[in-house]
Amino acid sequence: MPPLGYAKSRERLRVIPTARMKAEREHRVPLSDAAIASLRKQETIKSNDFVFAGRDGCVDKRTLGNVLKRLGRTDLTLHG
Repeated sequence: MPPLGYAKSRERLRVIPTARMKAEREHRVPLSDAAIASLRKQETIKSNDFVFAGRDGCVDKRTLGNVLKRLGRTDLTLHG
């Protein structure tokens, strides 16, 4: 997961810098009201700069996949 710094709540965007993208151009994703609310809450409890923080940085994608499995959400997948 990208760092919280990639989310720009004022502009309601998640912006991934060119240097992090294979296509070598900035990637901009509009954020929903729910996403903005989650990011604002996360700012108050964060332990590092990642949205989904783990002990050594970002939570491993397998961890998130296991959460989806336990929730029975076979309609969702992880990407990235």
